Amino acid sequence: MKSLPLCQWFPRSSGCILFALALACLVTFSGCGGPMSLGTTEAPANYVPHKKEEVYRIRIGDVVQVDVFQEPAMTTRQRVQGDGTVAVALLGRVDVVGLTTAGASEKIAALLDAKQIVKPQVNVTVLAYAPQRFTVMGQIKTAGMYVIPPEENISLPEAIAMAGGPTIIGNLKKVFISRKHGNEVTRMRMNALAPSAQFFLIQEGDVIFISETVF
Repeated sequence: MKSLPLCQWFPRSSGCILFALALACLVTFSGCGGPMSLGTTEAPANYVPHKKEEVYRIRIGDVVQVDVFQEPAMTTRQRVQGDGTVAVALLGRVDVVGLTTAGASEKIAALLDAKQIVKPQVNVTVLAYAPQRFTVMGQIKTAGMYVIPPEENISLPEAIAMAGGPTIIGNLKKVFISRKHGNEVTRMRMNALAPSAQFFLIQEGDVIFISETVF
């Protein structure tokens, strides 16, 4: 996406020019030093987060089937446990979370080959996907928890639409998204009406808060 010059994002006033210069300096120095902790991150209008991968990766709670060619007794259907593993005959529990089905198949085949089965053909299939939930709160018509459809991407405007859209006093130009990364939570401010919002993808566990319009 072609980024627009700062003069198109900010009104032409001395105060805004100073703000733009200060922002540029902040980005420059933060890139040279260590990580900076901010209470709320102002996401620029052309901000695009890492897109969800096209190839699905196995998650905790998925129901998978493991097949070993010419070994029907080893066929198993099970839910991926909280530790990210599935049970495989001759191997015990094998960690498959974060792997594609092809990657999981190759991993189990390699482990079986090191045991008793020579060059086994393994196929791992996802039978049911674990739900990926996000929450919409604030000035929204139907606040609550929603599910991202399996193997689909949901943009910020789409997530807001799933919750019925904003109330009459909802401010879509001032939307906050809280996102958890390990033990840390990042809070971002977004303009849901900006064209770039179409590229902001909602992730599992996101909390979207619609602010109130101040008259």
